[in-house]
Amino acid sequence: MSHLISIIVPVYNAQPYLRQCMESLIGQTLREIEIICVDDGSTDDSPAILAEYAAQDKRVHVFRQTNKGQSAARNFALHYAAAPYVMFCDSDDSYEPTMCAEMLKTVQSRPEVDMGECGYSVVCERGVSEIASPEIPEQVVEAPRAPIVYCPWNKIFKREIIEQFDIVFPGIRVGEDAAFCENYLTHCRLVACTKKSLYEYRQWKGSTMHTVPEKRSSCADQLQIAEIIFEHHKTWGKLTERSSRLWSNFSALYWSAIETAPCGKIQADITRASKEFVQCWLPQVSAEEVPPHVAWLLSCLRLGKTPEYVRGVFRKKSVWKVKNGRFIINEKWSFCGLTLLRRKSDGAGSIYYWAGILPVKGKLIPEYPQEIVREMGRDTQKGGAYA
Repeated sequence: MSHLISIIVPVYNAQPYLRQCMESLIGQTLREIEIICVDDGSTDDSPAILAEYAAQDKRVHVFRQTNKGQSAARNFALHYAAAPYVMFCDSDDSYEPTMCAEMLKTVQSRPEVDMGECGYSVVCERGVSEIASPEIPEQVVEAPRAPIVYCPWNKIFKREIIEQFDIVFPGIRVGEDAAFCENYLTHCRLVACTKKSLYEYRQWKGSTMHTVPEKRSSCADQLQIAEIIFEHHKTWGKLTERSSRLWSNFSALYWSAIETAPCGKIQADITRASKEFVQCWLPQVSAEEVPPHVAWLLSCLRLGKTPEYVRGVFRKKSVWKVKNGRFIINEKWSFCGLTLLRRKSDGAGSIYYWAGILPVKGKLIPEYPQEIVREMGRDTQKGGAYA
């Protein structure tokens, strides 16, 4: 059988949900797939479950390695993948039956489309499911403006692009997905998006996002992601054409690291490392067209000053919710006439959005429910002073 899609599944102690994951993959309506499972040194019954499915279905290939982390498992599988398209699935998640067929349709919709992306739902341990991807539009967009979610499992990639530009998952515990997706995106022409929720993302205490061992290393990873992304763009001559997005991503990673830092000392370490980063890269990457909040941060760091929450510049507003099935907001911040929305998250940290601007984790919100527009009304009409 000639395979159209290689599905990569890194596995580590996923016994509670592994069978559900494998059933969803072998049950795909598109039969021309191969399923590459890499057991990353599991200590539970995951290896036995994988062997069982490999014996039943010749499309399932199982490999085992000593525990090296999710990135190493995915990179190993990428070398083995033989199909023209690549997809990913975490071992505690699952596909809808038509996911492969519909994702293949998105990426083949036009010759210039180099990546497809779909919506997804989140399932917690209580079994509650909700659509969690309102920022994904139902359209084909130019790659530099694509509002992608920084995870590989709701996307389809072209293997030739991955191989040609040496795109890999870096060996860090948090944020490796962002580096892979952003580096891949820089070589894309168009991205085809569908709002359909085709992927089921499970959050439970045994998942990677809930077992990061040390906050200090996790925060350091955030800034290392920016270094990896900048270096990749430099290697392939993409710094100039992508400068605004690069600095916006750096800003998002900086504030994410600051917000998740467990103490003031680690925050100070993050700021010190960020100052060195900005002073190194600003001479190489123009910051002339970045959004105002990014320009403010870069100015502070370039001058060696520590960005602070300044009254009238970056301040907390009221606590409120929007019950429209799309957002659950619990905090609102105002900064220089912009509005920052914070959505509750069951993961390692909250998810932040800048209204109408390239925000944290590279996401754009193309439109807002009317409740949010009215609530934001006063703050978006007047700005604060720069620090």
